[in-house]
Amino acid sequence: MKNYNEIERELAIIISEVTGNTFDNIPDKKFYEDMGFDSVSIIELLVSIEERYDINLGNDLMDSLYSCDKLIHLIMEKANN
Repeated sequence: MKNYNEIERELAIIISEVTGNTFDNIPDKKFYEDMGFDSVSIIELLVSIEERYDINLGNDLMDSLYSCDKLIHLIMEKANN
């Protein structure tokens, strides 16, 4: 069972791989405003997360998840079930 901090660290690595950038304090960051994600990179992020945690997030998810904190909580919920 993964906790918040473990998923935060792993998500930071995935985000770095997708964007080519490193971000501090990712729970406080917003995908579009703070990290410069676009529709293509968001899909890449979703696919990477789904593969890493063997979960299904769905393509429409990112419209409602605008911050890393919300995504971390969703990953915890789905990965720990």
